[in-house]
Amino acid sequence: MFKWILLNLLSITLVASQSWKEAVPSADKFDWVQTTSGEWLKGEIKGMYERELEFDSDEFGIQFIDWDDVKQLMSHSITSLNIENVGTLSGRLHIHDDIIVLTTPTKTHEIQRNQIISLTNGGDTESSYWSGKLSFGLTLDSGNTDRTEYTTKFNTKRQTSSTRFQANYIGNYTKTNDVETENNHRVNASIDIFQTRRFFWRPAFVEFFKDVFQNIASKYSYGAGAGYDIYASPRTNWTVFAGPAYQKTNFETVPDGDDDSETTPAFLITSDYDIELTKSIDLIIKYQAYLVNKRSGTYVQHALTSLETELIKDFDLDVTWIWDRIQDPTQNADGSLPDRDDFKTIISIAYSF
Repeated sequence: MFKWILLNLLSITLVASQSWKEAVPSADKFDWVQTTSGEWLKGEIKGMYERELEFDSDEFGIQFIDWDDVKQLMSHSITSLNIENVGTLSGRLHIHDDIIVLTTPTKTHEIQRNQIISLTNGGDTESSYWSGKLSFGLTLDSGNTDRTEYTTKFNTKRQTSSTRFQANYIGNYTKTNDVETENNHRVNASIDIFQTRRFFWRPAFVEFFKDVFQNIASKYSYGAGAGYDIYASPRTNWTVFAGPAYQKTNFETVPDGDDDSETTPAFLITSDYDIELTKSIDLIIKYQAYLVNKRSGTYVQHALTSLETELIKDFDLDVTWIWDRIQDPTQNADGSLPDRDDFKTIISIAYSF
């Protein structure tokens, strides 16, 4: 009798355990993601690019999940996939291990997971394609020295499964004892077209830069080119880009008789390196260099290193170091030369959306 009861209890336990393991949520009102550890999150798929899934969890906010850590992914609305050697397909998505089932109104497609270049939420609202980050740093001194210093950074991105638009702004302004001691602004934008999982075309990019203390009233750069992911892993990405450009610089002041502007063909090289040091700390290293004629600076560099530490939900603490260099700066009206190098340390609070 005791053995019969024990066997029945064991049987019930095994059946319940099996049912629990096979329980899968229904993607009727939310998107769902399951990690390889077995945990489920509900919310909204934002997109996947460079082997990282961006998922807006109802409970935990924006989460970035290594693509290799995703066991299952289900969408309740239309999702758009950019598939290598196939193109773009849209439908309701269910990924389980290495198999993708994409259901469209007319057909069900079965695709190998390693064929995906990228994916994005293909919902009805334009906002589903957009994400961004805004950070602000402020220093106020009073007493023997009255100083106001602020830095603003803004990044935004619109990403579909086959294209990516990015725009970035960084500005620094300082006034000490009512005298302006820093005033510089950099804005750039670009559009990329994904060709394969690693290669993309950049048919257009544009950049505006101003720094009165580098004797640059305004500088405009336009160009195109191509990029490649040198290294892509669950926690590390390294992307390079290169292409020809055209540049025009308007100088703040020049010696008598000199032109107050200069145009030049240019060549742009960039490198973007991103590594996840821990679950809450990212290291980002960005580098760009323009090769131009001597009067435009010969070699013009902008290097940025940033440590981004997650605080709560969508808020980060960012510490950023910037190194700008102009190999051959242009003389001011009085004949003096601006310094070749400018260094900046920025501490700011950032909000991601």
